[in-house]
Amino acid sequence: MSATSTERSDLAILAGPKLLGYFFNWALLGVLTIQSYLYHINFPRDPLLLQCLVYGMLVFEWVQTGLVTGVAFQIFVYNYGDLASLTKIYYAWFFVDVMCAIVSMAVQLFFAWRIYVLAKSKVVAGVISLISLLQGCSGIALGALLKDTPSTADVTASHRVTIVLNIWIIGSAVVDVLIAVTMTILMLKLRRGTTVVHTERMINKIIRLVVETGSLTASVAIVTLVLCTRLPGTQYYETTLYVLTKLYANTFLANLVSRAFLEAFGQGASESVSDRTVSFAIPITTVSESSGTRLEMREVNNSNDHLPDAVNYQEAKVLPTALATV
Repeated sequence: MSATSTERSDLAILAGPKLLGYFFNWALLGVLTIQSYLYHINFPRDPLLLQCLVYGMLVFEWVQTGLVTGVAFQIFVYNYGDLASLTKIYYAWFFVDVMCAIVSMAVQLFFAWRIYVLAKSKVVAGVISLISLLQGCSGIALGALLKDTPSTADVTASHRVTIVLNIWIIGSAVVDVLIAVTMTILMLKLRRGTTVVHTERMINKIIRLVVETGSLTASVAIVTLVLCTRLPGTQYYETTLYVLTKLYANTFLANLVSRAFLEAFGQGASESVSDRTVSFAIPITTVSESSGTRLEMREVNNSNDHLPDAVNYQEAKVLPTALATV
């Protein structure tokens, strides 16, 4: 094989995964921005702390993508054609490891708090929080270890770096799985306690959302670890690593915004979901002297009035809590 062919092969292995990671990072930032806008217009009365977390995370992710773009320019514009620049870490130790650890820890702690609100179990929420703090601190420590690492080829060469990397990725995946399993169990218990069709459908939607988002982040984390440790000398892991922080942020927003797509279970449910008054209109047929019959809509706000598929107040309160706050 000629030297030119070897260089082209190395270029594809080194530049391809990195470039795909940049593309996915930019795309997921667009998704996150849209979700933040939907949150802004649908839930303006959410607690101030939650709103600060949402908008702060959006700004945080914009900064992260800005840093990613800066490195992309450094590699593919200023140092175009230099294979050595493809293996330099630059400041990826910060915007990949440190920033991803902070975002994942914040999202997981939010889910742990939500589980505590629903289950009233300090043990379960405490275990999830402790493991989340462990993986978050491990990610920050990994960034500190990689700060002075000259090349990505040296990432897995250090035994200490490998240990910290495993703790970070595996811990993150374990927390995601614990959150998905715990939320599923809580929702299944709630579903067994109701006979209302609409309530069962909403619970099924919540279960599907929790399982899908939790399994997605856990799967991407595990794939990243496998590619990094089992394929040394390559940078295939960078494709998934560059999108991990965006997946956590989008998972967080998706769970909040999904409240807007829940059906309103009476006035109590609507106030819990978005603090907006929802009234029910019951058609009443009356006789008109001129045209025979006409249809009037009578607004019903009295909880004693009979409404189809009505649910009790406790179910109406718990369901929105499963997706956001009380």
